[in-house]
Amino acid sequence: MAFQEIADHTKNVIDIVADKEHDKWHKLKEIGLEIAIIVFAVSLSIWFHSIGEHRHEQQQVRSFLLGLKRDLRADINQLYIIQNQDNQIEEKLKYLAGLNVAGEVKQEEFDQAYAMIGKKSQFNPQNSRYEGFTSSGKLITIENNILLERLTKLYQSYLPQVKQSEAEWTQRQNRLQDFLENDFSGNDDFKHHLALITSRKGQHLTDRAVDRTELLERYRQYIELGTMIIKDIDAAYPGNEKSSFFSQEK
Repeated sequence: MAFQEIADHTKNVIDIVADKEHDKWHKLKEIGLEIAIIVFAVSLSIWFHSIGEHRHEQQQVRSFLLGLKRDLRADINQLYIIQNQDNQIEEKLKYLAGLNVAGEVKQEEFDQAYAMIGKKSQFNPQNSRYEGFTSSGKLITIENNILLERLTKLYQSYLPQVKQSEAEWTQRQNRLQDFLENDFSGNDDFKHHLALITSRKGQHLTDRAVDRTELLERYRQYIELGTMIIKDIDAAYPGNEKSSFFSQEK
C-alpha cells in the first residue's frame, strides 16, 4: 500500500507542476507538502521492511540455536561414552605397562589387554549446522554477544584442540601398534607378544600410549562450555524443550 501511496503523491506533484491556475508560490507549497508525504511514506515503508527483516532473522537464529542445542547434547553424550571406552583402553594399557617378563602373567588377561591396543574411539562432532550457519554469514545475527562468544570459542578453539589431542594420543598408540606388528620373526604367540611388550622399547612406547591427561582436559573443557551454551539457549527461549540429559560417569 505504501508504494501505491508514493505513486499517487508523485502523480500529484506532476499535476501541480502542470497546473496553470495557481501561482508558483502556491505550487511550491503544494509540491513541498507532497514531497514531505512521499518522504514519510518511504521512511515508513523502510521501517516496516526493517522490522520484518529483523523478525525473520531472529526466527532463523531461534531455529538455529534450538537445533544446535540438540547437536550439543549429542556431542556431550558422545564424549561421555568415548571417555568410558577410553578408560577401559587406558586400564589395559596400564596393565601392559606394568608387566614384568620375569613375573607371572596370565595369558587370558594378557590377550584381552593386548587386543585393546589401537582401539581408540574418535569424537565425531555434530557441527555441520554451525558450519552452515557460519558460512552463510548469519552468525552475526545472534544478538546475545556472550552466547556468540561462547559458540565461536567452542567450535573454533576447543574443537580443534580436542581433535589435535585425539590425534596425538592415537599417534602414540599407533607407534606401539606398529612396533608390535612390524616384527618379522614370524612368531605370533603369547610368549612372543609378552617379550615384545616387556622389552625396553615396548615398555617405553606403552608408557607413552597410556598418557591421555591433555585429552581428558580438552574433553572436559568442551563438555563444560557446551553445557553452558545449552543453558544460555534455554534461558533465551524459555518454554521450549529443556536440556534434561543425564551426564554419564567419566
